[in-house]
Amino acid sequence: MWLTLINSIRTDIESLLAQIQRNANDFIKAYFFDNKEVIEVQLSFEKKFTFDRVKSKMWEDGREAHRQSEICIKLAVKIKEGENWKDISRPHSFLN
Repeated sequence: MWLTLINSIRTDIESLLAQIQRNANDFIKAYFFDNKEVIEVQLSFEKKFTFDRVKSKMWEDGREAHRQSEICIKLAVKIKEGENWKDISRPHSFLN
């Protein structure tokens, strides 16, 4: 039962991230680049929920640092240069 629930949560998070990624890319393209593909934002669920991670009581108060080290959503940004896409090394700074 727990494994099914954890897998369902992971799938829901991955679906939500895909939707956010699509919306972010559409927004950036429409409002900043005249509907041209210049920048692409990518979100990926790098460190996922596992039974052992959940069992470690990571959701208790005061365990924020533990949660952040155990579960990770990665932000990546690529910019188009000619026909090629180049990875941005510091996407948070670049987007600011």
